[in-house]
Amino acid sequence: GRHELTVGTDLNWIRWTPDNLGIGRTWSFSTGAPFNAADRSTYPFQFSRALAPTYDDISSTEHSVYFDDRWLVTSDLTLNVGVRYDVQTGVFNPDLLEMEVPEIRIAERVFRPAGRLNPALFPFFDGSTRGDKNNFGPRLGFAWNIGGDGRQVLRGAYGVYYNRYRATGANRAELNPESFLVIISNPNYPDPYQGRDPYALAAASRNFTIQGNDNRNPHTHQFSVGYSRQLDANTAASANATYAKGRNQHTQIDRNYFASAADRAAGIRPFPQYGQVTEGRTDGELAYAALEARLERRMAKRWQMLASYTLAWAKVNGEGLPADHLLPLSDYGYA
Repeated sequence: GRHELTVGTDLNWIRWTPDNLGIGRTWSFSTGAPFNAADRSTYPFQFSRALAPTYDDISSTEHSVYFDDRWLVTSDLTLNVGVRYDVQTGVFNPDLLEMEVPEIRIAERVFRPAGRLNPALFPFFDGSTRGDKNNFGPRLGFAWNIGGDGRQVLRGAYGVYYNRYRATGANRAELNPESFLVIISNPNYPDPYQGRDPYALAAASRNFTIQGNDNRNPHTHQFSVGYSRQLDANTAASANATYAKGRNQHTQIDRNYFASAADRAAGIRPFPQYGQVTEGRTDGELAYAALEARLERRMAKRWQMLASYTLAWAKVNGEGLPADHLLPLSDYGYA
């Protein structure tokens, strides 16, 4: 009759076995000026390098189920009502301290012993708050044939859309807490070690990466409205507006950063036994707005045409470490 019902389900099983020797080096500069040994402003402000190999065997699943009703209310008005549920497992590591990890070694050097991870390396861990299982995304839309002659259509929609929680960074790094990550602030260039043993530096600084206990799947609330009008038998014009507001977007923060500017000047960290503790988070925001105008002529008398223009802007939080941990909100801006 007037209802067209749709039900669907989706299951993705992903087995990820990353294997990396970890030989990459990263220099971070605050200027694009050429390096000048006599000018400290041209020196890098940070050097980082992972000295240890990594290997992991990570399995994750993504389950989804949805229901939709396309309802012909009248001959000129159609409604779409639906809901989708998404859940992702195997990426939040709620049982991190119970997991058995394989040994990683090169020759006689053991970078990660087999068995369970050392709980002392995770002072911030709380598995009871990890995971995200309430991802219900409602959908509502309409299309209205204005005047009933098919020459004008007004349509609109709203929905909540959940995205994949990216498991390639923090959750994998948690499995390799003692990954011998060297991070040197204000290093010398081009030799950051200055004759010191890189492995001794890594063991002394204890830099590592974790993920936030309250991390959730990123999602957006999306709104759209559009109007189309037939101009002649072969030509139509349309205008469409879209707005999206995102929550739980990916960010990072140094969980062991200095509590104040005075502590930063004195080099006093909250947990002096550790160096930089990079925590992958999902507390970022996103905003996007766009207006599109379109003129289209379908194929007739051996020619066709399409002209369109989109005016848009987007704002996001940076996905890396903030430029200033004492002012993290300042990283939210135009993308």
